[in-house]
Amino acid sequence: MIAFGLRTIPTSAILPAVIGWLVLISSPSCFSEDTPRLWNGWRGDQRDARVDKLPQSLPKEPVYRWTYEAEADSLGGIACTLDRAVIIGRDQLDQKDIVTCLDLKNGQVLWRHAYVALPPSGAEVRDGKIDYGNSPRATPLIVGEYVVTQGAFGDLNCLRLDTGKVVWSLNYVLDFDGEIPTWGWSGSPLHHDGLIYVQPGASEAALVAIRLKDGEVEWEATGSQAAYTSPIVGEFGGKTQVITTDTNFWGGYDAKTGKRLWRLKPQIDGEFHVPTALAVGSQLAIIGEANGIRLHNFDASGKIEVNPTSTLKDFNPDTHTPALVGSHIVGAHHGLWVMSASDLAKHQEITEDELHAYCSILTDGLRFLVLNDSGWLLLYSMESDTPKELGRIRLKFKNAKIYSHPAWIDGGLVYREGNRVHFVELK
Repeated sequence: MIAFGLRTIPTSAILPAVIGWLVLISSPSCFSEDTPRLWNGWRGDQRDARVDKLPQSLPKEPVYRWTYEAEADSLGGIACTLDRAVIIGRDQLDQKDIVTCLDLKNGQVLWRHAYVALPPSGAEVRDGKIDYGNSPRATPLIVGEYVVTQGAFGDLNCLRLDTGKVVWSLNYVLDFDGEIPTWGWSGSPLHHDGLIYVQPGASEAALVAIRLKDGEVEWEATGSQAAYTSPIVGEFGGKTQVITTDTNFWGGYDAKTGKRLWRLKPQIDGEFHVPTALAVGSQLAIIGEANGIRLHNFDASGKIEVNPTSTLKDFNPDTHTPALVGSHIVGAHHGLWVMSASDLAKHQEITEDELHAYCSILTDGLRFLVLNDSGWLLLYSMESDTPKELGRIRLKFKNAKIYSHPAWIDGGLVYREGNRVHFVELK
């Protein structure tokens, strides 16, 4: 928590990326070393924090392929293909957002796109800044030949991945009458079946589907001001639905039409709604700092069942979304938590000082990596009910906390600390 005067604000709200995670259950046998998965957006190509294969050990010292120094610190995450990495940040004058495409081999700049991005009128600002600064929070989204980016002030851009040329642009305030959240727009754009899903947070356009090819609006769904989580898409109760939350309700929407299928109000009010919902087979895990983690079933019509099948109120992170590792849900919150995916009450709390604050988790289904906000990287095996540590190393780290979610690509980790982006090889 960070205190400003008489207000206490969770560090959750600053995390761009740290805002929310989709984890779709999948067997480790589905992934092959010969077909590496890309990391094309928030939490990877399927928004499930899954990678093709993690190493069986960590090197004694990190080996860096390259380091890139951007103009200023940023909170935005990283998206990668096998030859490119896309980051988003701010200029030194704090007037513009800057999208930068780097060569994954050497960290050289391939192109940059900058645009003026300032707080809209009516935004809560301190000396021209929203709380925790004006840098983008969302992770860029790479879809084929395009990359979609979102700034903290609601600037949505579709660019060509090869050149950075603008294909189309929208703004949540000007085009949808959206109201900026206290800590800026944070939920990362989502792609499914040719549509980009974003959350302007307007009463008539709380959730919007936009056609990737031309930027035209496919549908708009009503609701309230945007929260800070990222939407997910999946099949629940036989319906392909987009699931997210605004400031009042969790909700499921038909992915093709935008029809609201259900809405669910948390039992205890007051959550900031930062962690993303987690798909656990046919169930949905919802996580929050007031209500803990709870698992819900769906009926045959695709509606969520109000009463959860399992709950664990003590696992209540305000920023972190856990990952599905085999038959367990693994999270970091004042230590390491290992919960049965079928019964949350069956869990272990493992004391670990390095996992006390914010952490990101990646997994191949058998092992998982945890990166904490001060640069410690820990590797675990999850071949039994109790995780076994396989190693830990300290990555390059100066003064800036690591709040951006890292990317896993080509046997290495691309991570951002402050204005520096590093590629560390771990294969």
